[in-house]
Amino acid sequence: MNTKRKSFLSRSKRPSAPPPNRRNAPPPNRRNAPPPNRKKKGSGSKTSSQKKEKETSKGPRKSLRALLRVLATICVTVATLWAGLATYQHTTTSPYFAISEIVISGLGRLTKEELLNTAGFKEGTNIFRFDVEMARRKLVNHPWIETAMVKRQLPRNLVIDVSERKSVAVVILDVPYLVDETGEVFKRWAKGDPIPAPVISGISREEFIEDPDRIQAKIRDAIHLAKRYRQVGLERKAPLAEIHCEVNGGFSFATKNDPFYVRFGLGPYRGKLSRLKLLLSRLSRDGKRPAMIFFDNKVRPDRVTVKLKSSASRREDRAKSSMKTSAAEKSVSKI
Repeated sequence: MNTKRKSFLSRSKRPSAPPPNRRNAPPPNRRNAPPPNRKKKGSGSKTSSQKKEKETSKGPRKSLRALLRVLATICVTVATLWAGLATYQHTTTSPYFAISEIVISGLGRLTKEELLNTAGFKEGTNIFRFDVEMARRKLVNHPWIETAMVKRQLPRNLVIDVSERKSVAVVILDVPYLVDETGEVFKRWAKGDPIPAPVISGISREEFIEDPDRIQAKIRDAIHLAKRYRQVGLERKAPLAEIHCEVNGGFSFATKNDPFYVRFGLGPYRGKLSRLKLLLSRLSRDGKRPAMIFFDNKVRPDRVTVKLKSSASRREDRAKSSMKTSAAEKSVSKI
């Protein structure tokens, strides 16, 4: 008994372990700690089966929704197309949109009927069915029309504005052709067309086909010469009948009424035209009429050679006389 009691006392007297120092102990890492497994036994298998059931149930729903969206899109598209087609058929067939008034401006030589026939217009045409661009192209292809504009004016009006060409000369290219202000040959002369003065000669058809730009520039120079001829005031004294293009690039011309021939040669022509005006005034004052006048003296450019016509009681005088230009003529030649 004593031995047992001693052993018990010796056990009880053993020093106990010191309590842990909670102040210095590191805090537990709760972030990296695995979550507590709260699932009961057998719950894992149930949740996986439930997920599979939900996924299988969601599949038909998703496909049904997608199908409904596609059907809705198709219905909206068909409805839109049907509405657009119905609107187009109504606007292009309704008599309300038939062209009732046409406003035309710029006509000079052409008549309204000729213009509408050229544009391809028919009475009662629907304004939306009338091709304004095609009509414009047809109009500008007409030789007398330089530019054209065609536009709709809703609900039933059509506006046409044209700019006609103006023929200022006739050029002889084997046959006569009409020329506009830019020197462009735009139409073969036909019966009923105007015959503007002057007539430009000295150009062959082969030259025109071979180098149309050069020939157009030459025609344009001839037109400018005729324009300066009028500006100086010579048209009232001696109206122009013909301008001839010389081989060397110069010009000569003939007049109407009491005709005479003038060879100008190369330019510049402004001073020569002024000198010609003074010369004609002097000859008229002296009661003389010129037959031929030459301004192309290369050796003495200040000299003008004049061949005079005979009087009414005599035959044509073939003698040539030369005359110096006066101081006034020389001052004019400097212009």
